[in-house]
Amino acid sequence: MATTKKGKKTPQAKKGSKPKKNNKKNNIGIFPKIMLIILFLAVMTTAIFMIISNFKGSTAKIKENVEVVKHENTKVPEEKEPVKTTKSEDVSASKKEEAAPKASSDKSEEVKETPKTDEAIDIKKTFKEENKISGCWLSSEQGASLTIDDYGYRIDFFGVDASKPITGDYRIENNLIVFSSDGNECKGVEGTYRITFYKKNISLICKDDKCSSRRNILEADWEWIEI
Repeated sequence: MATTKKGKKTPQAKKGSKPKKNNKKNNIGIFPKIMLIILFLAVMTTAIFMIISNFKGSTAKIKENVEVVKHENTKVPEEKEPVKTTKSEDVSASKKEEAAPKASSDKSEEVKETPKTDEAIDIKKTFKEENKISGCWLSSEQGASLTIDDYGYRIDFFGVDASKPITGDYRIENNLIVFSSDGNECKGVEGTYRITFYKKNISLICKDDKCSSRRNILEADWEWIEI
């Protein structure tokens, strides 16, 4: 035991025992954390304040634009002064008004007098009721065109090595069309075909034709050609 000046004994520190740490270090570590939290809150509040101010500014601009548009739409158009016309201009205008209805009536009369166009003619109706057909058709499969009119029929071929045209006469019997050739090939041989209408397009189906060259061409779908 150690003795003090007054003669009191003080206990000696035990060997191996650690000295007590001072709590000041813990207090020093907490202070910067508090400061960081305060700074973070300050930054967040300033950011929120700036966002709110920008939002208010944008809404104010939108309101101003809307008010400007409303103001422009509600503007009253300025009244124009009536144009003064002379007596000669009034007379000429009245003459034009008198001439206008006459011109329209003349046009209506012309429209009434115009005959029916090819588009207004019903091919199927004339085929069944009048036993005749006329027009020009094209077959992309055969590479040929078929023309039928009051004088007969004609098949023309396309291409450099095209064959000679096939020509002849035709007649209609019991809603069937009968073709006959006037050339050397198949001369006097008749071919009977059934015809089907698709508006102005036609389809020919062979019923009886011993002329193979004519049958191979005619038995096909034919598309209407405007002439």
